[in-house]
Amino acid sequence: MANTFRSGTIYVDTASAQLYTGPIKVTYITFTTDNANDSFILRDGTSGSDPIKISAKHATADDSKLLDFSRNPIIFQTGIYCSALSTGAVIMIQTTTQGAS
Repeated sequence: MANTFRSGTIYVDTASAQLYTGPIKVTYITFTTDNANDSFILRDGTSGSDPIKISAKHATADDSKLLDFSRNPIIFQTGIYCSALSTGAVIMIQTTTQGAS
């Protein structure tokens, strides 16, 4: 499945991809690993050279971890770019913004 944005949720299974352009608030990220020490990097912008906004690594294989930012959402000013995502891992980003692909 390709990266998709529907009803405020962005499903990500591919790195080096522009996920959203423009300001957006992220309230939750669910990170599902395939292998131990899987990781991801999200950048504030439209390319792999933009500033890193969040970088995470999870030590357990075949596990999901919920990152809760609902009390203080992460604001991406110019967009979300996924510059790294371990093979087989998936992230689900929940936002306060609606979208369709």
